[in-house]
Amino acid sequence: MIKRKLRKWLKEKKLNEMDGFYFALFVRKISGKINFSFSRFGDGEWTAILNLDAKENCDGHQYFDDMGEQLKEAFISSSEYYKGIQPLAWRTMSQDILPLSCQTNNSYFNADILHKASEYGSIQPFFDALNTREVVLVGPSYLSNQNKVKIKKHIPIPMKNCWLEAETIMISVREYLNNKKVGDNAVVVLFCASMAANVFIELLHKQYKNEHSFFDIGSLLDPYANVNTRTYHKKLKK
Repeated sequence: MIKRKLRKWLKEKKLNEMDGFYFALFVRKISGKINFSFSRFGDGEWTAILNLDAKENCDGHQYFDDMGEQLKEAFISSSEYYKGIQPLAWRTMSQDILPLSCQTNNSYFNADILHKASEYGSIQPFFDALNTREVVLVGPSYLSNQNKVKIKKHIPIPMKNCWLEAETIMISVREYLNNKKVGDNAVVVLFCASMAANVFIELLHKQYKNEHSFFDIGSLLDPYANVNTRTYHKKLKK
């Protein structure tokens, strides 16, 4: 079923060739139970990393100096997982991003591929793949109302400034993962935790490597919980 839907999606070619490649790759790996992680660095993350003169991002999350420092460490880290750069950030900040992106051998891709697939009505293969796995969701309480992904464990976080609760959030995630019995299926942890998500993923990937998967999906599930935080959300057929 997943392969058939994926072939249909690829035939439509609504994403460019490179974005379509990564989308298909992610779907195949998830459904094939091949663990991997990816994080997304948008204009908010780069504002924090570059310590630009701003108080908060578009969702009202404040910028914190220590968060910016750890985001920078996560970006230039040699940890082997997928890292995406938002096209908007690249267009407006490429002169500052490029020197940092050249410090490692990481291959950076479009951070918005999942959100674009959702916007184009082609995200379902991703959700179908997730629904073959055990999924933990780290995100705001309202996401318990989303109807696309079957969630085994929801770890609720504050709607704003979850960075201030970073230690508590990490304890909850690690407690769940460490209580998994030997032989249990690997877990996919979805982060809807704004800028802090990238720090969480870096720390967890260093600890667990590819024993589990850690994904930053940002606002992807918001419209499926009837919360429209992006302009394209209102246009979706849900």
